Amino acid sequence: MAEDEKAAKRTVMAPSSTSPMSVGEVLSVEVGANEDVEWVWSHDRERGSSVTGFRIIPRIAEHRSPA
Repeated sequence: MAEDEKAAKRTVMAPSSTSPMSVGEVLSVEVGANEDVEWVWSHDRERGSSVTGFRIIPRIAEHRSPA
């Protein structure tokens, strides 16, 4: 991997879960400059909710209105 490619990557931390850490829970994902993360949640009545997966999706450009 080239140095500039590595520098363009960033780490995105998963949202906090309502359950204690469990097997398979995602903590963070490394994505490129033009990528974002869509989190996949698992829900359990007894243990609460936790992030158990993710999808890397293209980043949507923010449109700014002229000042």
